[in-house]
Amino acid sequence: MPSLAARNDANSTTTRPRVVVVGSLNCDVVFRVPHHPQPGETLTAASVARVSGGKGANQAVAAARLGADVTLIGTVGDDDDGRFLRGEVLAAGVGDGIATRGDAATGAAYINVSDAGENTIVLAPGANATLGPNDLSSYADTLQRADVLLIQLETTLDAITAAIDAVGERTCVILDPAPAVALPDELLRRVDVISPNQTEAAVYVDGRTAAEQAAELVAHYGGTAVMKLGADGALARTAGAAAVVEQAAFPVDVVDTTAAGDAFTTALGVALAERRSLPEALAFACAAGSLATTAAGAQPSLPSREQVEALLAAG
Repeated sequence: MPSLAARNDANSTTTRPRVVVVGSLNCDVVFRVPHHPQPGETLTAASVARVSGGKGANQAVAAARLGADVTLIGTVGDDDDGRFLRGEVLAAGVGDGIATRGDAATGAAYINVSDAGENTIVLAPGANATLGPNDLSSYADTLQRADVLLIQLETTLDAITAAIDAVGERTCVILDPAPAVALPDELLRRVDVISPNQTEAAVYVDGRTAAEQAAELVAHYGGTAVMKLGADGALARTAGAAAVVEQAAFPVDVVDTTAAGDAFTTALGVALAERRSLPEALAFACAAGSLATTAAGAQPSLPSREQVEALLAAG
């Protein structure tokens, strides 16, 4: 497998990073609650909002706002939610690779956001569970030319595997393993960057600390492991490198953490496609992730490149 630097070097002929996202689209129903409910408890929400979401759609919109040339490959139902999601994503400047299913409802997520800004999420996959290799076949050239492929785990393993099969040798494959499920070792070894939080990493390795988990991920699967640590920032380890790269989070007023991980992972991919070093990419990603916590909702909270660069300059 070529090194991450070699992949970046080979893809440096374009001024706008070419990003393909294969992933989910969900209609998010967001409740603002004083705290997360306990079993048997009924809470009164301060507000409820219908927002465009889904990890795939979030990452595609995030990439567009960061200046990438991005295509989203996913599925929605033939319903009002599906039409709403498509409209929101395309309005953000994302290329349309979205298929419509007549026999499945659009995916949905029911999100509780507490006064502390922390969230819990219940997913109903709907049409996302039907995404398959045939949906990728029309985008073979787009996948071949991608600088970065972003994949998550809210769609099918068949679709994820087909996406990895379809990209070019120089494409950097980034896996955001959420929601975390067991995956074949063969697939994990084909991923260049895995970007879990500690709970997600525990599905694949036994380490107690983030540094231990990153070291085990790299030892077992190669590539680069980037650990998302929330308010503690992030750390990264690359196969063959002795040093751990660490980055502190940026101080911000937290409102809602819903899409912070999506903003982080996407910004990491965009920065790597732009040939930034791993420490630079980690700082760019932490700035984007921090900014995404300062507004309510998933896609509404995703920052622009100007906002990220301004936070980096101020920090």
